Amino acid sequence: MKPDIRGVIVAVLTPFTENGDIDEKAFLNHIDYLIKRGVNGIFVAGTTGLGPALSVDEKKKLIELSRQFLSEGIHVIIHVTSLNVRDSIELVRYASRKELTAVSITSPYFYKDIDEDGVYKFIENIAKESSIPVFIYNQPRYTGICITTKLILKLMSKLTNIAGIKDSSGNIVQTLEFIQAFGKELTILTGSDALFYPSLTLGADGIVSALANIMPREFVELYKNYLEGNYGRALEIQSYIIKVRSILRKYSQLSAYYEVARLIGVNVGYPRLPIRRLSPDELNKLRTELREIGLLKE
Repeated sequence: MKPDIRGVIVAVLTPFTENGDIDEKAFLNHIDYLIKRGVNGIFVAGTTGLGPALSVDEKKKLIELSRQFLSEGIHVIIHVTSLNVRDSIELVRYASRKELTAVSITSPYFYKDIDEDGVYKFIENIAKESSIPVFIYNQPRYTGICITTKLILKLMSKLTNIAGIKDSSGNIVQTLEFIQAFGKELTILTGSDALFYPSLTLGADGIVSALANIMPREFVELYKNYLEGNYGRALEIQSYIIKVRSILRKYSQLSAYYEVARLIGVNVGYPRLPIRRLSPDELNKLRTELREIGLLKE
């Protein structure tokens, strides 16, 4: 049976203190901020959450902090992939004991020349340890490997816990292929902020969004308008989201996301290396660009 996991899922930024520790208070406050603006769930320790740069203990801490929001009807998905399979299995088992909504698994990163049988064995060995639903996270830009429908079919033939796909390929044809192959059985979520509206028109169930850390209302409004048949308004919001996204992506990866959040009064703490802070000159330029499109009012 297809799981009821849909809507706007936020790929939560992980807030750090200036000395690089996880800022627990900022993390909890930020999720509360997102919930009050109507999001449907959170995706923890993924690319946006700096998951590959977090220790096992830090990810366990995020699981503990996040799980309290389950009682508020919020989906909590934790990304568990590490190149150390034992670490991934430990996290899957931990998330299962804490009864999160789901875990997320990508193909291995860095070792991008592994063949499909190797990718299958990597994912299968982690996924089989989960007693909660599993999302397959397709992120070829960073892993170097694109998950195929053939691979997902093979996993589904062996495992009963495969529940969904997060497609961050940025390729709408790839998303459509997943929807056509699995849309009746699995939850299909786009991972591209620029493709939220197009993906919905093709039959996707929602989005895992980085930009929704900063613009949760806009993403929720887009989704609501689409469901209500107000397609023109939904498309207008999508166009504005693309404008904001194009500005933020001019800067070093994720750096602008932390700074913009602070500029609009949302506390997501500080980034931690490898994500750097913006320079004063970059910050001034960012402010100017965001004022020009109306995101900043002062």
